Amino acid sequence: MSSNKQYPPIAVKSYPPSAFQSQKAIGIQALQHVYYGEGPGVPTPAPYLAVYPATVTAAAILLARPQLLKFNPMFVRPCPITPRHGFVESRVVSTPEQLQTVIDETFAADPEGEIMLMNPINAKYNAVWVPSCLTWGKGHDGATAGKNTQSIPLGGKVDHTLPFEEAGIKPDQDPYVEVVYDPPKSCLTQLRAGPKLVGVNPDYIPVGITVKEVITVDPTSDLLAWESLIQAASKRPGVAIYHPGGSLTDHFSVHARTFFIPVLTTFEPKVGDVLVATLDQPPELEPAGVLEGLEVGNSFFLKHESGFTPNGCKEDATQATNMLLHALHNSGVWGGSNSWLFGVGVAFMLRVGSTALKGEARHLARQNGGSASNRNMVYCKTINHTLCQHRAATPRLIQVFRYGKFMGSVGGIKWAQCGLALGELFDAVGELSRTPTTDSLNQLVRVYNRAVNQAHNGGWWLNKFIHPNAMNEVQAGSLKWTLPLVPFLDRLFTHRSKMVHVTNHRSRWAKWKAVEHAPLNPTSAEVITQPGTNVLLIEVKNRFLKHHHRSIPILVDDLKPKLTSLLRGKLSLEATPSGLVLIMTPPHEPPIQIWAEKAIKPQ
Repeated sequence: MSSNKQYPPIAVKSYPPSAFQSQKAIGIQALQHVYYGEGPGVPTPAPYLAVYPATVTAAAILLARPQLLKFNPMFVRPCPITPRHGFVESRVVSTPEQLQTVIDETFAADPEGEIMLMNPINAKYNAVWVPSCLTWGKGHDGATAGKNTQSIPLGGKVDHTLPFEEAGIKPDQDPYVEVVYDPPKSCLTQLRAGPKLVGVNPDYIPVGITVKEVITVDPTSDLLAWESLIQAASKRPGVAIYHPGGSLTDHFSVHARTFFIPVLTTFEPKVGDVLVATLDQPPELEPAGVLEGLEVGNSFFLKHESGFTPNGCKEDATQATNMLLHALHNSGVWGGSNSWLFGVGVAFMLRVGSTALKGEARHLARQNGGSASNRNMVYCKTINHTLCQHRAATPRLIQVFRYGKFMGSVGGIKWAQCGLALGELFDAVGELSRTPTTDSLNQLVRVYNRAVNQAHNGGWWLNKFIHPNAMNEVQAGSLKWTLPLVPFLDRLFTHRSKMVHVTNHRSRWAKWKAVEHAPLNPTSAEVITQPGTNVLLIEVKNRFLKHHHRSIPILVDDLKPKLTSLLRGKLSLEATPSGLVLIMTPPHEPPIQIWAEKAIKPQ
């Protein structure tokens, strides 16, 4: 083992957390206090083993802690004393010589820097979150190195459970959170400060310029060399960065943004091009993009990474519900080329909502002496039905909950109202498919909001798929829900890239008529009196519910004004678009409506 530095001949021990000097080390130590709970996908802080100043030697570290490299390799993270994006590359080391190489590089780049030792994580994905953007890539450094990244804009909500002050993040800076994923686990690996990321455009053009020079990012290039290159380029007017496959949150872009150099990820600039500043309002939702997203969400297969099993399906349903909540609460920034993401959210709302209705409806048979399937079996059997199949089942589900003979806190009118809201959402999709205009899209957004916010007897109606707190926590910007989306989003983006976009589904949706929710005509009805009460019960049967139809109560007081007519007429129970009505037909006279069931509507 060799080194160019001179060291005192003593064993150096790691110093206490309070003595950390670099922002990177301070940030990960601050992350140890973040707790989002337990469960698959919930992000947890990545524990560190030790932090040492860059003046240490590998020999001194291993003398003080000989167990570090004895059985397993270590992940070494160089930490500059002043936050610098890129710096010396982090890596896994398995020998003292490799550890010393990282120490030497760190010392050469920043004599006051530090190194942090951690257990390696076999990362399949890595992501960077800032309040206005979530970026991810494959492997342990896809997002930070800008290698074939994907990203989605976010509404700018800040998760205030993050220890900003403890991590040294100032009010005029954005928090940057780095995460690695070994599904279903995810670990928070860094909390650092960075320049404010203004706007949500995938291209960064802070001021209008005429391009005089284009620098193309090479993701394999040395990050320290890139830092020097950008610093020099900042002194030349008209420089633009072309970063294909990159994002505004990776190291290359951050360097350029700190010098206010334009970064283009969606198109290649040419010398002579005039770039117009993009720091403006987010683009509006586009009907064509939303319809594309509906196609993507309609055909996306919901499964579990460990296999398609009854219990496994639930995990994908959780992330689909998570996605539909993000679509609702980020709809203001998912416009333009990101409009398809909103359409995916609508499709998942229709699929998950219909599946929830079917899972609840199974109680009707069980409570009336029949057999009922396991809830997860119902979910896995139906959640991958097409939107057309889900829509076809909706009218009957509304009838089941409005008129089915449920007991206790299951089923009932609240669930019927959930079904009505879902029916309205199907109708809005049909209208958008027929007339893809701004007006029909705005109506879809309004109905989507209404459908998501429905409640059943015990709380939010989608709480069978995700924790009920998710409804409010996603809206508040909690990373507990945003970060676990990354593996699911990556599958979704891959699915979209492989789809052959056709209009056959849209043409079918355009033919949808309004979802019917009028009750079926009774096949028989019998009035039963209850001595000592002020209520008449009408026992009803129809061809769908048969003997599972609930009794219809009618207050006698409601009938008193027409009691004389009742004594000389014939009673009948009939269905109307708004509900059941009781009709009395006197001899040789027109029918008289003497009672009408109260109409129902979404909450």
